[in-house]
Amino acid sequence: MVDRYANMEAFVHVAELNSFSAAARRLGLSKSVVSKRVDQLETHLGVQLLRRTTRVVHTTEAGRRYHLFCRDILDQIAAADNALKREDDEPEGHLRISCPTALGSRIIGPIACDYQERYPRVRLSLLLLDRNPNPIEEGFDISIWDQPGARGNLAHRRLAPLNRVLVAAPDYLAKFEPITHPNQLYAHQTIHYQYLGEGRDWRLEHPRHGRSLARIQPSFVTNNGMLMRDVALAGKGIAILPMFLIERELATQKLAVVLPDWRPPAYHILALYAAGRQTATKTRCFLEMLQGAFQTQGAAALTSPRQKS
Repeated sequence: MVDRYANMEAFVHVAELNSFSAAARRLGLSKSVVSKRVDQLETHLGVQLLRRTTRVVHTTEAGRRYHLFCRDILDQIAAADNALKREDDEPEGHLRISCPTALGSRIIGPIACDYQERYPRVRLSLLLLDRNPNPIEEGFDISIWDQPGARGNLAHRRLAPLNRVLVAAPDYLAKFEPITHPNQLYAHQTIHYQYLGEGRDWRLEHPRHGRSLARIQPSFVTNNGMLMRDVALAGKGIAILPMFLIERELATQKLAVVLPDWRPPAYHILALYAAGRQTATKTRCFLEMLQGAFQTQGAAALTSPRQKS
């Protein structure tokens, strides 16, 4: 019975992820073990459940029907196990999180420290990556994104709006005539974020004048928001940066807002994780702590000096 359960579990994850490698990462097993378990299940049933190619795995018609039964069985087992657990059962295990560098350093890092203080039985890894990884494919429990991108079948929670503005150092702006329209940006040095495209234009929006596609000639391109801020502070041009990263610099007038009525399109900071009816306690508790921190304070406020209550 244990083997049948393990084999069904392996098949379900492969069927849902269309990948033996991704299923192995999710289960914490080797790819060969997962493959062997699926083979054993197919041999027992006498039916081909999966159609394998060199790049992807698909369920057969029989596999799709069998998957529905297996998923219901696994969910019922998980529900039965959870029903027997104590309500005060603490999160435990290894929680792996990915996050952009700037967001991790300024906001997520301190929240992660609070989480581990509250739940000491959790071993926490916080990896700072300036790209949008797929948490399932790369083995993360949670991936926090601060830029738009395809989410596929991932579940997500919105944490906060990501408010961005155009900024530059006052010394840089003093060299030129006042900037009153996005069309003027083409004549200026601009600091561009690599993951927002090739850097040929910036999309901006005005409450009365609508949208504008401002042509730019980036003089500095990088994939790191904190470096963009430092380059702007050095007087090397105009950058689009999130408010949480530059609130202090604006307050001390080390940076100034350019074209205050024109803003980049708004999007949200997201926490992404594997979709499913059962979310691990360690993951659910961190998501709840994240959401609570952002809802009560907001992204910009979370960069202020933290005080223990």
